[in-house]
Amino acid sequence: MNKRHRSNKKKAEGIFIVERRGNEEDVTSPILMKKWADITSMDLYHLYEFHWKTDEISKRFGATSFQILNRLRR
Repeated sequence: MNKRHRSNKKKAEGIFIVERRGNEEDVTSPILMKKWADITSMDLYHLYEFHWKTDEISKRFGATSFQILNRLRR
């Protein structure tokens, strides 16, 4: 093996092809500034990922649980 091949092999160690979850405040603050009409299903998935409950989301955006579930289906 030549030196170039070995160095590339060492660089690949410990790299995982997985998206890392960001800081909760960095992810949720832009979502919380939006109005309900601008919220996407991906925004809701991010809120659920950070342990938001449906009741908390409905109080924050003034939407019913039924509207939240329908938005998740989009």
